[in-house]
Amino acid sequence: MSMETEATIIPLDEEDSGELQERNVSPPDSTDHWFQKYAGSAAEEILGFCKTHDIASELKDAVGLAEKCFQPTVIRLEADIDPETGDRKIVIALSICNKPRQAVLAAYRDFTHQSVKILPWPKSRFFRLSYDIS
Repeated sequence: MSMETEATIIPLDEEDSGELQERNVSPPDSTDHWFQKYAGSAAEEILGFCKTHDIASELKDAVGLAEKCFQPTVIRLEADIDPETGDRKIVIALSICNKPRQAVLAAYRDFTHQSVKILPWPKSRFFRLSYDIS
């Protein structure tokens, strides 16, 4: 895997007289992040989004809660843009196999009830839950 760098212009310090300095900054590296196994090729994009909005901890909590409530067969993280609003979100996509519909609905109610307690607004607006029952 090749590492590219990009130049970023930053102030020398906060009390600086406006003088700017160029510094090479490596792009976010998701290879060591816990969500690499869930995000696949979207990991770099999701990591950058998490860093921009300071939501990595909340994403981890949301994925853990989804795992606890639904016990899905597969969990994927996807980057998505709402076609109507243009808002970017991280989708927690679940594949649920061999569970009765009522059990999945109960898991959804439990997830919703608990997520309100552990995922603070406005950070929770960056996540969306999606599930597929088969």
